[in-house]
Amino acid sequence: MENESEACISHPVAVKFVDVKWRKRGFKYSLASITLSMIFHICLIIYTTLVVGEVKQIIVVKEADGKNVTRHIHKRESTSANAPNVMVLRIILLIITSGSVLKEIVQMKVQGIKYFTKVSRYYEISMRILVYLFLLPVEEEISTAHIASGSIAVLYSWITLIQYLKVVPVMGIYIIVVQKIFYTVMKISIVSTFVAMTSGFEYEEQFVNVGWHAEIYELKMAVLILCILVLSIVVNNALIGLAVGDTDEVMKSAKVDKFKRRANFIIHLEKSVNTIPYLRMKEDKFHIDFPQRKQNLYQKVVGLLYFGSEMDAVDGEKNEHEYEYEIIEMEITWEDHIEKAVELKLENFRSSLRDELKVIHDQIKEDRKHLEEKMEMISEKLK
Repeated sequence: MENESEACISHPVAVKFVDVKWRKRGFKYSLASITLSMIFHICLIIYTTLVVGEVKQIIVVKEADGKNVTRHIHKRESTSANAPNVMVLRIILLIITSGSVLKEIVQMKVQGIKYFTKVSRYYEISMRILVYLFLLPVEEEISTAHIASGSIAVLYSWITLIQYLKVVPVMGIYIIVVQKIFYTVMKISIVSTFVAMTSGFEYEEQFVNVGWHAEIYELKMAVLILCILVLSIVVNNALIGLAVGDTDEVMKSAKVDKFKRRANFIIHLEKSVNTIPYLRMKEDKFHIDFPQRKQNLYQKVVGLLYFGSEMDAVDGEKNEHEYEYEIIEMEITWEDHIEKAVELKLENFRSSLRDELKVIHDQIKEDRKHLEEKMEMISEKLK
């Protein structure tokens, strides 16, 4: 995983090892993490909606100097931070956040200095700090600083939930594909923005009336036309073609990316959970699998829940139909091998029979010749 070798990661043995670990314990912990993240996200949004409230415009009419003066006053209406329902939501958020902090401390202890080499760790720490700043201290009127920290915390919560959903069957593939296409579209947007900015140049000012530029008018026109062609046509079309035409490569890359996330989750899970004696699990010395065995409806549903459809499978994974094709091909190859072996045996048997018949025929000829010689000798003696 550290070398990020796609050939090694997609190897059938590596895929099967990760699948066994995922089925045994990884899926349960992943489902628990997603569930907690969903609960945290929903509670945080409800808490933010209640505490921040909404800003309403109030029209106030006052009489001044014999005239009616209309004033628009903006007033924020929200639920009190000490309300019972808000307190319940705050307690739930503090419990989940404290549990996440405890998990980060365990990972920090297990990974050591490597913990601080990943950018995602700083993201996790900053998110927890913002949540604490948003929830504490409890005040009757929420301040602007609380609202700012809460808005960033909600954004972080969305990003965290999306990261967890990347390992979910079917849905995770689409999230990763959208992310990769988004990066490609961002390149197109940057180039398009630059091209749009170039249209603001004044031709008279920049290319004709600026000192010695008028002396190289033809060269400037050639460079201008070339720049416009390259930026607005060639680069844009190339990037759009890249965004649309590399769907297969993006899907393949997304499958590998999702499998890497699943493998990384299992690696960190094994290292962290095995440090707790109560949660430590005894490892199997070997694993026996029969991929060609037909599955019943329950096994198919469980497999679909754990690993998703054929869309989620990397190159190393094989579905049931692929195994059937391999079995059929193996049977055909084995039949051909048996047929060739039988033909070879029959040919050898025919050859040996021909050799034996030839020996017998030669022996008969010799015996006949010897018999004729004896008959001649006897006839001569009788004369």
